[in-house]
Amino acid sequence: MQNKLSKGSKLNKLGSLKSQPGARPSTNSDSPIRTALLDEKRVFPLVIEAADADLDAVAWATSQRDFIEQNLRKHAGILFRNFGLTTPQEFEAFAEAIQPGLYGNYGDLPKKEGGAIPTVQPPILNAR
Repeated sequence: MQNKLSKGSKLNKLGSLKSQPGARPSTNSDSPIRTALLDEKRVFPLVIEAADADLDAVAWATSQRDFIEQNLRKHAGILFRNFGLTTPQEFEAFAEAIQPGLYGNYGDLPKKEGGAIPTVQPPILNAR
């Protein structure tokens, strides 16, 4: 019995999710973001791109949580681009703005000092 799904079958499974018609590229010049589909032939993922690299990603995500959740349900995935997140801590703050409490309950994973993103510790090998 094969336990692993092939990449193609995983993609087909995602594609079978019932969704509403795909998003069209946004053209509102006043909007701080642009939206489009990564592939016009598929309804997922939605690409949300910051129109200005100086956009405060955390403030935007906090104020647009309903918009993000609605589009996540509609498109089954979101790819965020050009939000200027350059450190793990910035990414963590952005993710927390979208889903508060996301990093609070990883009791089985070690945490790096200064952030809640878990780090992987290499195994200690006994030298003989």
